[in-house]
Amino acid sequence: MTEQDQPEDEAVASTASNDAVDQDGIVLAEQLIAAEPVDLDETPNREAAKYRVRVRALETENVALAAQIEVLQRAQVGALVTGAGMKADAVWKTSELSSMLDEFGVVDPAKVSAAVQFARDTLGITRHDGLRHVPEGGNPSSPGGSSFTNAFAKPTRSTQ
Repeated sequence: MTEQDQPEDEAVASTASNDAVDQDGIVLAEQLIAAEPVDLDETPNREAAKYRVRVRALETENVALAAQIEVLQRAQVGALVTGAGMKADAVWKTSELSSMLDEFGVVDPAKVSAAVQFARDTLGITRHDGLRHVPEGGNPSSPGGSSFTNAFAKPTRSTQ
């Protein structure tokens, strides 16, 4: 079938599609847009659909931001709990994040301290004032000195 045998609509369509493709076979959007008629009168359904799409995108963004804020709040509570000499996991087992926030969603140090005390009471965690120091020579109250010293001492022979 030659170009002369093609119906006029098909010939125009093939010419338009050939013009809309550059040397590499990429469609040139400007030419395609210019070839399509522009609908200046937008229907109410299309406008509503645009708003629904926008609302869904904003809801998704809102959920992501809320999750990010919660991570930051938990990190701040964890730092306060660690500063109080306790692991954050103990507080998370006994308290909720919302109980440690003020009315604006900001971490309240006084509420975190109360949650730390509640975790200590509930879980039976005792507070240590520091590490126990063991003298270098071992237990000074043990008879016979340290076992390290005894290991290299001259053996004593008992005469019987």
